[in-house]
Amino acid sequence: MKILFIINNDTFFKSHFLHIAQALVENGHEVHLATNFIEMPIDKLICHKLDIHRSSKGIFSEVFTFYQLLKLIFKLRPNIVHSFTIKPVLYVGFISRFYFGDVKFIYTITGMGSVFLKGGLYYKFIKKIIGLFYKFSFNNRNTSVVFENCDDMQFFISEDYVNTSKCYIVNGAGVDLDLFLVENRSYNDHKLVFSFVARLLRDKGIFEFLECARRCNNLRYPAKFLVVGDFDENNPSAISPEELNDYRELTNVSFLGFCKDIHLIYKNSNVAVLPSYREGLPKSLIEAAASSLPIITTDVPGCRQMVPSPQHGYLVLPRSADSLFQAIKDCIFNRNILQSIGESNRERAVMYFSYKAVFDQYKKIYFL
Repeated sequence: MKILFIINNDTFFKSHFLHIAQALVENGHEVHLATNFIEMPIDKLICHKLDIHRSSKGIFSEVFTFYQLLKLIFKLRPNIVHSFTIKPVLYVGFISRFYFGDVKFIYTITGMGSVFLKGGLYYKFIKKIIGLFYKFSFNNRNTSVVFENCDDMQFFISEDYVNTSKCYIVNGAGVDLDLFLVENRSYNDHKLVFSFVARLLRDKGIFEFLECARRCNNLRYPAKFLVVGDFDENNPSAISPEELNDYRELTNVSFLGFCKDIHLIYKNSNVAVLPSYREGLPKSLIEAAASSLPIITTDVPGCRQMVPSPQHGYLVLPRSADSLFQAIKDCIFNRNILQSIGESNRERAVMYFSYKAVFDQYKKIYFL
């Protein structure tokens, strides 16, 4: 079986979906990867450089990217083409309508993106255009569309972007259960450590998190706040470094920047916090669950799936520092419940979010 993965960049592929490709290679399949290589090509995969960027580089650049994809697919004639993230999904979807070979096209929707959270006439127009492309792309034979939460799937179905019969749910990107195993976690230290692991975007709830840190600092609550992530200037929800200047003066906040070893961050944390406005299924919270951490997140698509009951953490109102602060305060002054919450999350991660569990879900979609 010849399988072609198409994605915006290799960094995202390595952190989220490389384990799927490696498992396919181990099962004897020929696996190709087409992407913009920020790092080095990946061993055991047949790599193809693709000039694709998340933000637009102009019409001629986009046409060239589309031509590269068209040429590659017709040249390789793979059995399966699996696309991730919005541009590859839309471009490959368009190509699929004019490709008559025996190919299965699979599209993974990793989230709605910041565009779908924006208001105003401009973004309303952009959403309309993207929706039309989705509908055109998915209305084709041999098409499967993968979602990471049921809310996104129902939205696509209700907007008539895709037929229900073509839809699947997969539990995110999966997690290495051995790497994120934490034993004998203590909640008795003087200061509880709350960790925010995400890109520094407005839509991730970074300012709500930092506002809670300010309140805890002013009230002298025994809490420490870690911000782990980098800026993303090409995102519509981007913030500037200058917007964080006031918060850098807080003695209870540490800005750690981008970190590859998230398991070490979570090993030294007590609670994972992600007050995002919408997600697919956040990898940072899947890793937090595997690390036996209690979770505080928002009651929005993608996030609420990580806290299905109070047994797994706290759901707070989106865009509300007040609601988030109440959950943080409850953790600080009711530490006796945190151990059992963390253990429940670890059990759930073992059951639903392991690499093996996610790969088994994709195998059924691939019909392997």
